[in-house]
Amino acid sequence: MDRYRRLDLQGRREGNYILGFCHGTLNAARKLQDGAAVMLRMGERRFDLQRFEPEMFDRMRWFLRDGWGHEPQYATDEVFMQSDRATVVLPCYTPAPIEVTLAMSAARDTALRVSANGRAIGEGTIGMARTRLRFQVPAEALFRGDNLLSLEVAEYAAAAPRLYAIAYSPIPR
Repeated sequence: MDRYRRLDLQGRREGNYILGFCHGTLNAARKLQDGAAVMLRMGERRFDLQRFEPEMFDRMRWFLRDGWGHEPQYATDEVFMQSDRATVVLPCYTPAPIEVTLAMSAARDTALRVSANGRAIGEGTIGMARTRLRFQVPAEALFRGDNLLSLEVAEYAAAAPRLYAIAYSPIPR
């Protein structure tokens, strides 16, 4: 029996989401385990549920969880934080150090705190222009399964943080 720990999907009864989520997390975990980076660009991730085709699962924003609005996996427009705390999924087969790069902007310079499964991993400032922030997630902060990265800002409504891309890259030992 595979001990891959899944996020709770019981409240989600939409079959397309569950298939896309499982497909996306397992593919990302496999790439990271094989030493490849995973790039999740919001502009390439536009899943239109009304015009669904099976090959479109790669366009789903399966990695966006709480704090990104109602059903962010099916969104086709820009991605903005809808709360002072938002979460994204970091799939992992074998816990190993991973570099997380976030490409974001905000209406004004905004402090961002990032944690992995409740463990603080760093802070940075989101600028008004597209800003790249890099954080190293230690292996000890991860487990085999669907890990959660939490992004926290103060006064999200005034800052309107926008997410452009997320990259996960294994850190060579």
